[in-house]
Amino acid sequence: MVIPAWVRANHNMRWLLAARAMRSFSQGFLSVVVPLYIITLGFKGLTLGSILTLATVGGSLMSLAVGLTGDRYGRRPAMIGVAALATMGMVSFVFVHSYALLVVASVLSTVGAGGGVGGGGAWGPFYPAEQPLVANSCPPENRNGAFAAISFVGVLAGAAGSALAIVPQALHSHGWAWVSAYRVMFWAAAVIAVGNLLACLPVREARPQGVTSIWPSAHAWSVLRRLSLTNALNGFGWGFLGALLTYWFYERFHVGPAALGGLFTAANVLAALPYLFAAALAKRLGAVRAVTSTGITAAALLVVMGLAPTFAIAGAVFLVRIAINALSLPIRQSYVMGITEDKHRSAVAAIGGLPSQVTASLSPSIGTYLMQTWTMEAPLWLAAAFQFLNWAVYWGVFRREAPPEERRAPAAEAAEGPGARAAGDAGQ
Repeated sequence: MVIPAWVRANHNMRWLLAARAMRSFSQGFLSVVVPLYIITLGFKGLTLGSILTLATVGGSLMSLAVGLTGDRYGRRPAMIGVAALATMGMVSFVFVHSYALLVVASVLSTVGAGGGVGGGGAWGPFYPAEQPLVANSCPPENRNGAFAAISFVGVLAGAAGSALAIVPQALHSHGWAWVSAYRVMFWAAAVIAVGNLLACLPVREARPQGVTSIWPSAHAWSVLRRLSLTNALNGFGWGFLGALLTYWFYERFHVGPAALGGLFTAANVLAALPYLFAAALAKRLGAVRAVTSTGITAAALLVVMGLAPTFAIAGAVFLVRIAINALSLPIRQSYVMGITEDKHRSAVAAIGGLPSQVTASLSPSIGTYLMQTWTMEAPLWLAAAFQFLNWAVYWGVFRREAPPEERRAPAAEAAEGPGARAAGDAGQ
């Protein structure tokens, strides 16, 4: 079994894995279904972009609320509350068709807040509550492995969910109207959201000690200032992808939900494999170096993808990029939790992620406008440019702060002394 035995034996990790799996499963098909459903209802171009933008803004506010209250009042209750709202949002999609109500449904259901293809449902309003619970379930030396395991499960579940994106087309081929076919998927997502809620109930939580305010400490603010800067840059770049990437493939290569569902399924399966090596890469290179090297490579592949002349080539580059980018995700999340005090982890996760969500909310409208007035590849070029800048800044502001497990390693070596190291070398 690729998931470590200690993870499978850990009570909290079992339920957190189950909850992530269900969220990722529904995100897998919703990332394809939602944009196409909105297009089917008659909202295209700038209108589609504005719906996605407002949904991102609403999701950002939900994340902030979870982060500011989770440290003091509990992360488990926050996860249960968000799961209940997500259930309401999925059901709302079935019955609403106006612009304003589609925005509300998108916000409640956290659609588009799963980190995109390969993200495995990592982001969104669940994030500030889930991340501290994962970090608190293991000692520091196992933290990278825990985050890699939950990412691995999330991405595989997302891959399985992406395969269901073919269902609307299959129903349409049997005489169903497109709108009705898409709404079947929202009923399925509502059932899954209820399962997610039930998985959150058994999670055990020991409240952090010394939390007297919802605002972070001085050290946490130091982390937040640096994290906010890099996340603002990364979020603006990521916002040109996400659900807008589905629209780009649809318009650029004239492919439907079946082809896109197949591509995103392959992407999620491929993204799962690097998670198995993420902890080893962080141990070998160090967390910050591992994150920046993989991020820069993934950004370069966005440029290549935009130059691809066919769907097959663009899809192949997309798959390679997803696999490389996947290496950095659990390391990045684990690193932030590792350098942050437990009593402020939810706040740092939420406030640190807020700049990325704010800047990402601007990108869909800008991207759809540039696709119509300049070139279809504009979102990819801009995404690559801002991600290059992000990783350069990330390296500059974090390279001197190591997480606890990396700080302890040199100390342990020094304690052994040169004689012990020589003896160890001789035995190899």
